[in-house]
Amino acid sequence: APSWAAEYGYPVIRLLRLMYVHGVAIEHTDDAAERRRIRRQYDALFGQLVSGYRDPADGAFRAATTYDGGGVLDAEKQTVFQAYVVYVMADLARRVSDSRARRLAMETFAVMDSGGHDSAHGGYVERIDLPTSDAANATKQLGTNMHVALALARLQMVAPSALVRERLRELCDVLMAHALVPESGNAY
Repeated sequence: APSWAAEYGYPVIRLLRLMYVHGVAIEHTDDAAERRRIRRQYDALFGQLVSGYRDPADGAFRAATTYDGGGVLDAEKQTVFQAYVVYVMADLARRVSDSRARRLAMETFAVMDSGGHDSAHGGYVERIDLPTSDAANATKQLGTNMHVALALARLQMVAPSALVRERLRELCDVLMAHALVPESGNAY
């Protein structure tokens, strides 16, 4: 295990970024043997994502595990982590024609939406593992909702649905209403 792994664990976002790089490499590698080698690594990473980070009880993704994926170090289920899973899996479904990634993106959206969508005010709360009324969800972060918007845009490309389109439109309205400095038009 790398030296940083003992202290920080292996964050799900780091694994997703590594999977994304593998997807790009698969897409752009001309050598068939090399592409198969990279695909085997990608498949192993996919397995680690599902077995090491996904909570079988609710289908949501945890923040961090041990380097080998065998132990949970941070069980928080932040909305932004779910958005990263949706974003990266939707993109990988398109890049490498991975139906597992498409299915996982759709399933993760359903979990994120049911636990994190703020039906009263629009947008998404910070933690899907806590009630929307919890103090940790009292303030919605711009970054979280922008990542959710990006994830939904990617998902709509590979698995179009009326609900994803509706949530994406809602997020765009929320972001336009609350994330722009009126005098300049720049984002906060």
